[in-house]
Amino acid sequence: MDLILAELHRACIYTVPKHYSRSAFESNEAYYKALGFQEDEGKIESVDSYLTRLESYMKLYGAIVQTEIDNVHGLKEGWAWLARFVNALPANRYTAVALAAFLHMAGYSLFRKYRNQFVKDKEFHWEPEGRQLKSNLQSDLSVP
Repeated sequence: MDLILAELHRACIYTVPKHYSRSAFESNEAYYKALGFQEDEGKIESVDSYLTRLESYMKLYGAIVQTEIDNVHGLKEGWAWLARFVNALPANRYTAVALAAFLHMAGYSLFRKYRNQFVKDKEFHWEPEGRQLKSNLQSDLSVP
């Protein structure tokens, strides 16, 4: 799990969570690279492409946190991450996407465990689609 988390933290700074101020960098290119934007043939990727990757990383992180089977990086760490994230990072497009993706995956489990502290947003009272594996598959049904 340590290796998986290390790679995830390397790929996405918001899983740590941390954020850099644009004023700390000499150029926009250096700032975007620090945030995790990828470069291809000397050109920085688009914001939309970056946000798509960011959302995927944060959903993966949320899925890891909410997994209930022998998870050493579970809901306790997810709750600590959430507190640090909302209290320390600026509200902007990147952090909004990261937070929404994380809560989409881990919000229900966090609500179940930290019910009293988590009641500010009632969207997470219901289990999200895909949280549990389906017991039967469409391919299991015989075609008449």
